[in-house]
Amino acid sequence: MSLYAEKLDGVVETLRMVARQPTAKLRMALLDGESRLAIAVGSGGSAITANFLADCRRTLGYSPTLVMTPMEFVMGAQRFRGAQIWLFSGSGENPDIIAAAQTCISLALTDVHVVTGRGQSTLAELTARCGTLYLTELADEKDGFLATHSLAGAIASLLFAADTACPRPLAETLVESFLVAGQQRLSSAHRESLKQSFLAFKPSQTLFVLCDPRLTAAAVAIETSCWEAALCPVQLVDFRNFAHGRHVWLEQRPGDAFLLALSSTETRQIWDELEASLPRSAPRMTLHAPFPGRLASALLVLEALAVVEALGEAVSRDPGKPGVGDFGRDVYSAVGLVDLATALPAPVRLKRAAVELFDPLDAGDHDLAACWTHLRETWATTAIEGLVLDYDGTIVTVEDREKPVPDDLVTSLVTLMDQGLKLGVATGRGDSAGRAMRSALPERLHPDVTIGYYNGGCVRTLDIDLKTARPTRPGEMEAVLSWLTQSAGFSVNRIKDGFVQLTLPLEDVTDMEQLAHDLANAGIEGLRLARSSHTVDICLRSTCKTSVVQALADRWGFEASSVLRVGDSGGPLGNDHVLLGSKMGVTVGEVCARPTEGWPMFGPAVAGPTALRRILKSLQPVGDGRFQIDLNALN
Repeated sequence: MSLYAEKLDGVVETLRMVARQPTAKLRMALLDGESRLAIAVGSGGSAITANFLADCRRTLGYSPTLVMTPMEFVMGAQRFRGAQIWLFSGSGENPDIIAAAQTCISLALTDVHVVTGRGQSTLAELTARCGTLYLTELADEKDGFLATHSLAGAIASLLFAADTACPRPLAETLVESFLVAGQQRLSSAHRESLKQSFLAFKPSQTLFVLCDPRLTAAAVAIETSCWEAALCPVQLVDFRNFAHGRHVWLEQRPGDAFLLALSSTETRQIWDELEASLPRSAPRMTLHAPFPGRLASALLVLEALAVVEALGEAVSRDPGKPGVGDFGRDVYSAVGLVDLATALPAPVRLKRAAVELFDPLDAGDHDLAACWTHLRETWATTAIEGLVLDYDGTIVTVEDREKPVPDDLVTSLVTLMDQGLKLGVATGRGDSAGRAMRSALPERLHPDVTIGYYNGGCVRTLDIDLKTARPTRPGEMEAVLSWLTQSAGFSVNRIKDGFVQLTLPLEDVTDMEQLAHDLANAGIEGLRLARSSHTVDICLRSTCKTSVVQALADRWGFEASSVLRVGDSGGPLGNDHVLLGSKMGVTVGEVCARPTEGWPMFGPAVAGPTALRRILKSLQPVGDGRFQIDLNALN
């Protein structure tokens, strides 16, 4: 008896053990993810389980599920905030799934669910830091080379939990039906009949697995097992995609193909139509699931295990012990993906996502991980003498922009100023920001604070009320106001008039580039448009928040390079973009594609005032009004 056959003999006992396990925790996880995208991550045999989770969610009517390998997930996980993450592993020691778990921790992903058969594993330990662990009881923890018990246990756990998540569960009826039918699929008699069906299979043939897309879990079980155990080359394809050219294989390589169809009642006609046209020289067989629901999909996965046994016997190779070369163990245990996950902390991921979004021509010229390392060294060693902060989205959240500055931020700012730090505020607002800062900070500090209103178009000290010292309107801004109201159709009541800046609600501007183009065509030159989180500001091209940085440096006699700048609208159209164009420019919101400027210090979960709190706490006085960033405090 082969090792694989020995493992299959005991799988029914694993199914019985899982049937006795409670499903409440797994059921709640499924229900919680009903309306959200789910990411199902697994490699090898666990990819089968990931596909079966997709079946469960599809049949329950849930939002879509993306099935990914660990490497796919690690490379793009920053896109999945708000998604429900599922990690599958039989042993919990696969270095690739470990990398996926570490990525979840790095990005502070909170809705993470891990299904494994081993509670004493590295994956289980990591799960305590990032999510919820679900252990499946197994009659045999050791699978052999291919997944058997761990796969069957995970499939059964999901099947039973999905049933209880259904509005009208079948409960014990489903459990009993699955156990009876599963025992039949794995019985000696049925497995022997499958072996007879594959007697015509030759080791030199390519196995074409043509399937109903709703039976992908079973198709993947056959495909991945055949490749991993070196039974035969496999092509997995749905019925109609096969018709788009892959049939040429049968014409050009007669006798070099075996067709295995996985069909349902709805797709059987499509397969019959195809089969009638294919040359009889290609042997074939069909596995049929009348209705491709959860139960049928789970049972077909069990049958797929028996198909693999039959193929192994046909080519005289034990799928449970196919003969792994020494190099194969090194390949499996390689930690390259773990190293990559470590080299991609959350800030690097956010910067990389911005580079991918804007796709600059020089994108390939910079190693972002190396840029990040160098930038942290710069942060840790630069003597900081000044601090310039954006207001909306940085000092206060956009949602709370009409509320007072949070007390804890006020305390931190006062402490830093008393220790000698020079403070500036660069805002797109007018005097409403000044009033808020005057209310927040002690009056004794007001003369020492430099504030730039209207994106730097008007720079004053905080003790000066802008109502008594309004800036003079440039002629260009007079022309803009006239054009907006008389030619462009903007209501004067929707325009905030700051003399040196005109501000439009973001929802009133459908296309910033078109607005800039129309202004230029109207003959009004020398303008710049900038976007904040809720407005579009029109000002002179010479107007910039960096005016506050320079004013602060000139006033107190230090270099502009010693000023730390923090803002949230760091994207190329944002009104903090130029302000953050420095190695000392830190975004707490939108990220630009510049490789050495405008970086975030944290991941997406730490933004706005929350990020600013950490930044302020990291500033440590070193004497003479100078400060340095304590990188450990950032963590």
